[in-house]
Amino acid sequence: RVRDALVQAGANATGTTNRDKFLAGIDGLTYDDDPRQGIVDGRKFTHPELRLAFDAPEGFYLVNGAKSVSITGQSGKAEFSSASFNGNLDTYVANVFAGLTGSGQPGVRPESLESTTVNGLPARYGVATAQTNSGTMDVAVFAYDFGNGKAYHFVTITQAGGAGAFNTMFRSMRRITAAQAGSVKPRRLSVVSVKAGDTVRSLSSRMAYTDAPLDRFLVLNGLQQDARLTPGQKVKLVTY
Repeated sequence: RVRDALVQAGANATGTTNRDKFLAGIDGLTYDDDPRQGIVDGRKFTHPELRLAFDAPEGFYLVNGAKSVSITGQSGKAEFSSASFNGNLDTYVANVFAGLTGSGQPGVRPESLESTTVNGLPARYGVATAQTNSGTMDVAVFAYDFGNGKAYHFVTITQAGGAGAFNTMFRSMRRITAAQAGSVKPRRLSVVSVKAGDTVRSLSSRMAYTDAPLDRFLVLNGLQQDARLTPGQKVKLVTY
């Protein structure tokens, strides 16, 4: 992009650099997840409009998308999403399994389905075995009936015998109250002036993240961990 911009500008182009004006323009902009599509905070996912929350297992990280949430770790991968629901969880789970393979490919089907209740939510789940280029894998579908024609599910894939890696996540699914949903706020960019005594560590502690706040602060500001800040210098934070 830089090379193309220089070509377009021409050899004799002139311009000005005004960092403070730029920072003033981005101060207060929404940053990261839109609460209408859910918020990731470390291993926790909260969706205020769907009124639900869950926690990824230790050692896994979440990536939020418009239609699903990806959960990835060394021992497996998972996806959280929703599908059409007619009120029958058996049909719902069967349809999710059916949608995992393309046309002409052998279907993935569980030997049986089990029922349980998770934090007051009726749930149905099954585990199937699939042969892949990586060997024999366990594919699990765990679905929850939220009532009023709404259901949500996880699809997980692990090495054979490893489906239990996601048990804590399956059990963490829960409704959230209206008050909890109302407390979810978007993150915003905040431009602040460095004060005497401020360090990259003290400023990073103000970042609106529970995971890697220092690393996020350094990347956001193009700084190194041993950077010395000057009073009056402007830096970016992400706050609520």
